[in-house]
Amino acid sequence: MTWCFWPNHKKTSNTLLCLISCLVSTVHADEPVTAREQLDAALWMQSATEYRALTQQVYVQATQRLAALRKSKGTASVEQTALGDYASKPPAVVLDIDETVLDNLPFNTSQIKIGKSFDPATWDSWVMSAQANALPGAVDFIRKARQLNYHVIFISNRSCHANGSYDAQGNSTDCPQQQATLKNLSTALGYRVANNDLLLRHALRGRDDRDKQARRREVAQRYRIVMLLGDDLNDFIRRSDYRGNRDARNWGNRWFILPNPLYGSWQQAYAGLADKYAALRSDATPVAPQTANALSIVSWNLQWLADPNALQQYDFWKKCAAQQWSNDKLRADLPVCDAYRHTTIRTAEEYTTLKLLPLQQALATLAKEQVQVLAVQEIQNPAALQAILPAGYHVACVTRRDDAQNLGFIVRDDSRWQFACEEVTALSLEQHHEIPHAVRRGLAITLSQHDMSLRILNVHLKAGCPKGRMDNTNNTNCQSLQQQVAPLEQWIEQQAEHQLPFMIIGDWNRDLDAEVQHHYPARRDNRDPTSPITNPHHIRNLLPEINDGVPSASAMQVIQVDRSAATTSHCHANLDQLVISQTLLERLAPVSLREGQPLATLRAFDPAASDHCALQTRLRFNAIHTN
Repeated sequence: MTWCFWPNHKKTSNTLLCLISCLVSTVHADEPVTAREQLDAALWMQSATEYRALTQQVYVQATQRLAALRKSKGTASVEQTALGDYASKPPAVVLDIDETVLDNLPFNTSQIKIGKSFDPATWDSWVMSAQANALPGAVDFIRKARQLNYHVIFISNRSCHANGSYDAQGNSTDCPQQQATLKNLSTALGYRVANNDLLLRHALRGRDDRDKQARRREVAQRYRIVMLLGDDLNDFIRRSDYRGNRDARNWGNRWFILPNPLYGSWQQAYAGLADKYAALRSDATPVAPQTANALSIVSWNLQWLADPNALQQYDFWKKCAAQQWSNDKLRADLPVCDAYRHTTIRTAEEYTTLKLLPLQQALATLAKEQVQVLAVQEIQNPAALQAILPAGYHVACVTRRDDAQNLGFIVRDDSRWQFACEEVTALSLEQHHEIPHAVRRGLAITLSQHDMSLRILNVHLKAGCPKGRMDNTNNTNCQSLQQQVAPLEQWIEQQAEHQLPFMIIGDWNRDLDAEVQHHYPARRDNRDPTSPITNPHHIRNLLPEINDGVPSASAMQVIQVDRSAATTSHCHANLDQLVISQTLLERLAPVSLREGQPLATLRAFDPAASDHCALQTRLRFNAIHTN
């Protein structure tokens, strides 16, 4: 609050000016900054001829494409392409509603005028009023589509009550927004939209696909989706799946997008207003998202990251509570019941708040820093990663073990590196007769760009033998780790034989730094580690056994990591390691090295998200020839 003082002898005009200044200052102090930041965007949409011209132009172009696409056999939906067998299905156009068909500016501007950001309760009242008008061009487009015998379907993120009641078929019976939206559409468009032609969130039990992928797949079961219209990338394709070099051809052909500077899924990459200002570029010439000769990599053990829908559908929380949160699994592909005990997560809501949201925020931070490749461990399946994936990234690959302890790679959409993945199943010891329970597989990704290729092996080795002698006969975990040495060394030597630069990153569950510093021997009998492993139980230390320098291209260095974050965030200090081949080190630019090594550091995020810190490094290569 601003305090104003004025002496009694001052003129009335001065008094009035001070009072006005006081009031203005007070209003600005109380207004949320984010609401004020939307002023120009909302005013442009409300009053600018340019905005109305753009919406009209998009719908005119879409209308002109209707007749030609009616005769085609293609589809606008990547989900339908994956399903196949769609050529003979009746054609349909699919539209978003808000800021695509219906204009919600009266709601948005009223919030801005009173200095408030989006409020769900106020939004619900606006929806229930059913008074939004149609955007310019929408009515004529839909009328023409229906004349050409297109089925018109609306997919909106307006929502039924997530915790409401459902009938025996799983359809929501608690959905006031459904009827209000149908009423509003009928008034604005001039015809009665059928109930089945409006697909909202939570309209089916367990369906909460904000990215609309599942609902497009439902439509694709009945119709051939000829055209998609919306104001957000998720109206066309899941943001994480978008590939500019593959999907851009759809714009203006089968995909038509309306302008909306007020809100959208693109904002998920920024935690708040400060992040948005920090992301603004002030240089005069645009720069590429990342340079051709650099690669930013992060490895992170996400500690039993599971698909929230799978947990909910199997009633994980209630069943585990009934079992007193034991160390047992309800099903092979689910986490053990006590997986989240250290963070006291006991409900689906707590899982979202304490686990998923911190991970989303952390990955959004890494995305803002333009990290290009993330190697992750301890995930259930691809859907678990999709629940936290930042905008602009996609899941490249995930191992396929049915044990909730998989590994994966996440890749930035605009990365210049081409990639291919391969599971290293031998690391899991699945066929090993001495190992009663298989351990985790490895996952390798090959990155290529012009004349440069390298391989990254993502590992999560057997836990329970972090330091000391691996030939401890009283520790069965060490014995399992001993058995993983041979397949790990075999993978290393395969890369060396092909002269491929490589690195191994992830949760080694082993303090390699100690092995290096103390020059520990490879084997109990002091035999030369270059000789064949005749008895795995003689292996005493991991690194000297796999790093024997034969063949010469297999020589590696353990990269020294700044582990100071572990002392303050209570994450594991020495389990996550980065090992780089000498052939890769020789490709790195000297300016990016310190004492012959790239810089690497542990990054601390919310400890509730994971008991591991993220391991981050940035490689800068000597000039990559593009010919």
